[in-house]
Formats: sequence, structure tokens, C-alpha cells
Amino acid sequence: MGERRRPAHGTRAPRGRVISVLGAVLCLLALQMTAVGPGARAADDPAPPLVCQGTVTVTYDPPLTYVPKPTTVSGREDFVCAGGGVTGGFAADTYQTTAGCTSLRLFTVSTTTYHWDTGQTSQATYTITAIERLLNGTVLVTEQGTVTSGLHAGRTAIYQMVLPQLDLLACLGAGVGHLSGTEVLTFL
Repeated sequence: MGERRRPAHGTRAPRGRVISVLGAVLCLLALQMTAVGPGARAADDPAPPLVCQGTVTVTYDPPLTYVPKPTTVSGREDFVCAGGGVTGGFAADTYQTTAGCTSLRLFTVSTTTYHWDTGQTSQATYTITAIERLLNGTVLVTEQGTVTSGLHAGRTAIYQMVLPQLDLLACLGAGVGHLSGTEVLTFL
């Protein structure tokens, strides 16, 4: 996961804002997918788009409580992929931040290194990040950027992650030590 900085978790956004931001994100993805054709890929990359689905696990040490404190955040992403010449891969990272159960962090630039089952890597730099709490309490993270080096360099990278709502009782007590969610990664 390179220099990626994931949110610790968030505050509740107004419903209208969540729906409008989610709509904007979906429109952005639709426009990106229709705008990107074979000519938009790197000239030396004839492979079809890479589409990966998987799980992300984030751990917090010490566990998150309602009192923000210095925390070591470790994350691991595991993917199953189709197209693009790979069938699976992973990314992992550890970093320090100040976090608590009510913090919502926006990081406008992040870099992630993906390790593929072919032995190759791809490094993607994300320059657009949207983090929103959805109506059911889950947190949706959407990032868009460019594959800057390695396999599929020059392609557009789009990443989405959904993390579950925090256990509010755990936030009051021993804290939330880990979260697991789903993710989708696409190189167009």
C-alpha cells in the first residue's frame, strides 16, 4: 500500500451530501470508463483493462477509541483479478497517525505498490480521493490516479474500498483493533 493513508473512520455526513457525493463518484467512474478507449492506454500496453476484487484488512495499535491518539495503522489488500495479464495480487503498508473512532481523514495524494502473482509490480499515485459515510454507516473510499511505474504504467487507476461501521460500544471500551472490508481496483 506504499504511502497510502487510509481513514481511521469518519463522522456522519448529512444524507443529501452522501447521496450527491456518491452520485458524483459514480458519474466520474462512468465518464472515465467511456472516455478511456484503446488509444488512451499507454502506447506499449496492448493488454485489456485490469479488474480486481478483494478484501482489505486494517489493524490499529493501540485500538481506536473516542479519544484520538498516536496509532500505528497496518493494512493489507488481497486481490483476485481478471484481464490485464494477472490473476491476483496484494498490497501492504504500515504507517503512524493520530486517530480515533470519530476521525475522518482525507488524503489527496497517496501512492500504492501492488505486487502481482506474475512477480511484477505496479505503482499507482492517487490524486483524487473521496471518503464518505454511507446511509448504512459504512465508509466508502474512492480514489483515482495514474499507474506511474511497472505493469500497466500510464493507465488510469481507480480504487474503491468499503469499510463497515465501527462498533460504537467497542469505541467506548477496549477500542476497535481491526476492520475488514471489500475493495475493487481497476486499471483502465
